[in-house]
Amino acid sequence: MISFLLVLLCIAMGFSWNGCLSTLSLEPQMSRTQIALATASTSICVSAIGLAFLDRQLLVGLAVIGAGAVLAWIVGKRLSAQWSLPISAIAFAIYMHGIFG
Repeated sequence: MISFLLVLLCIAMGFSWNGCLSTLSLEPQMSRTQIALATASTSICVSAIGLAFLDRQLLVGLAVIGAGAVLAWIVGKRLSAQWSLPISAIAFAIYMHGIFG
């Protein structure tokens, strides 16, 4: 069960990573929708990074973050923020339900 939850955490992190990085390059011509997507992606990604180390060893947390970064690199070229954010939110919600539910 724990390995399935770690996969969900990697998915949540990987699919929200590029949206999180877009907050670092906020430009004046970004629409309110793009800013809202970036904000939601950032909250999911940062929470997933923090939860990667919850009651785990350092190497496990680093492995989860590394897998999330690889997934972000693979997905980032092929999927838009309108699709990646709902996928990451669903994976994060299932993870949270599995851990705390």
